[in-house]
Amino acid sequence: MKMTLLIAALAAAPTYRGAWFSGCITYRLEAHNAAGETLETSFGAENQLYISGQGYKMLAAHRRLLEVYDSQTDQRQAFGADGQLVARADTVRPTIRPVAATQQVLGYPCQAVQVRVPGVVSTVFFAPALRVNPASFRTPASGPTGALLQATGGALPLRVVTMGTAAGFTLVSEATSVQPLVLKAADFATAAGR
Repeated sequence: MKMTLLIAALAAAPTYRGAWFSGCITYRLEAHNAAGETLETSFGAENQLYISGQGYKMLAAHRRLLEVYDSQTDQRQAFGADGQLVARADTVRPTIRPVAATQQVLGYPCQAVQVRVPGVVSTVFFAPALRVNPASFRTPASGPTGALLQATGGALPLRVVTMGTAAGFTLVSEATSVQPLVLKAADFATAAGR
């Protein structure tokens, strides 16, 4: 019900008239356990999100591919820590609701939503000034990233605070740079789309 109200509210909002973003956002990652000790992640200390209306691609340290979505073929693939294709990418659709929190990240004013999937709660701070066309990410195949982009009207995340409720960890992912780039459809080609 809340998701329906959020979508209805966003649909009633004025149409976005700015330029759609195409480029790369680099994020710094910090993970801690419940005792506050720093944890190593399989992603490394930094990852990158390449995104445009044609799809998205997430890379971990050393440019290791984590996930790719091609909006033209509506294909998404996820890769494990070993770099192998995961037989079936996660299809869990998160519950997303707005929260009354704001922050500035890299000079961009950000609003927030809370994202819930079983065992994990994230507060996502997104920048309304940085948007991709959400229509490109409307199908379930676009995954949790697509669901987030639908909920934010295409606004991109610049800070994410994730708490593993069962595992007792906190992961903070914060943008350290936003770089506009011209990206092509081939940049998001999946193995199935090649």
